[in-house]
Amino acid sequence: MIISPNKAIGVFLCVLFAVLCPFAARAAADSLHSGRGNDSYRVPLADRFAVRTNALEWLLTIPNAAVEFDLTGSEFNSMTIGLSAKYNWNTSHTYSPPAVFNLFDVRPEFRYYFRTRPVRHAGNGRQDLESFLKDRKVRRDRHGNEIGVKSWRAHYVGAYLNYGTYAFKLGRKGYQGNAFGIGLSAGYAIPMYEYRNGAVDVELGFSAGLQVCTRDLFVHNPNGYFYTKVEEGSKPLHLTPFPVVSDVRVAFVWRHKSIKDKVKEDADRNRVKRHFNTIVGDYNYNDFTKASYDEYLENTKSGRERRDIMASDSLYRAGFEARLDEQEAALRSYLPNAFPGEFKSDSRVLQIVNGYESQLEKLIIRRKKKAMADFLSEWEKSKEAVHKTEKKRKEKEAEQ
Repeated sequence: MIISPNKAIGVFLCVLFAVLCPFAARAAADSLHSGRGNDSYRVPLADRFAVRTNALEWLLTIPNAAVEFDLTGSEFNSMTIGLSAKYNWNTSHTYSPPAVFNLFDVRPEFRYYFRTRPVRHAGNGRQDLESFLKDRKVRRDRHGNEIGVKSWRAHYVGAYLNYGTYAFKLGRKGYQGNAFGIGLSAGYAIPMYEYRNGAVDVELGFSAGLQVCTRDLFVHNPNGYFYTKVEEGSKPLHLTPFPVVSDVRVAFVWRHKSIKDKVKEDADRNRVKRHFNTIVGDYNYNDFTKASYDEYLENTKSGRERRDIMASDSLYRAGFEARLDEQEAALRSYLPNAFPGEFKSDSRVLQIVNGYESQLEKLIIRRKKKAMADFLSEWEKSKEAVHKTEKKRKEKEAEQ
């Protein structure tokens, strides 16, 4: 007779993972949270939950359910943590039948959702990194912006842990045991039907990874209606020597808001970020160094003026600070128009832009401080070098 394995340890480990993982994931989510402080974009706690069930497993007579939770309260949230379970164990018989199909599995899972974007090409004609997993066709919205033809679809990638028990016997021999797994998930969700206070989406995906398991081989005794374990063919805890597809999903998901209206920030954020990187590249405080300042004095001052400035520490330092102040003023006058009006036509994009404008403000101050610190460091080194040279000169004169 098969004794159902003790599931307590596996369940405890998975629940512990589900409790601890949000803290690590939340730190990553917070790093992407700039520009989302407006309360109008906050989602109530109850609306951050989604419920999922896998129709494919129901067809295989495996009851299952899953809960998914948004890690941030923003309607642009793209990170979730979930917990799923399936259970089909000794549910339909009171004796030991020839055929056995028993399964139990519980798994916590972290997911990152992203929106599809159109392909772009680098200057050399080759597709750049943005073409990875993106749409191959392009169309334009009413504002003339390029959008993917499947912009209503959201892809996801994730990682999971799982613990399960199994007992399968469809022929003369059967197998049972415990299984522990770790791996990756991938798939996408598409909208199906929207209600006044919620929506149903369809999810297609799979999970695959490494698995450690025990395996007991058993056979059925038709005379006594019991099972007999066969030592030959049974194995203790071991690593399965090949990747295991642990889950295939054709699922229905209930959400507060349809997937077509969630996770839309990805494409807009990347568009704004590319423009932000261009600005950062064009306005770089690192161009102001002691060497460039000395060259500036060489080209703009007379010999007498240059000697007077170089001879006075206060004048020399004040002149460099004045150069930094001039650049800061130029940058601050540029900031209001740093992002074109097209970025501010959508309130959601405007919120992203506000976050990057705040970053530019901080960048100006940070780079100014760094440029000043580098200047002072180089200045001290040059004065020390001059001091050493003068000291050696005096020592040689004394020796003579």
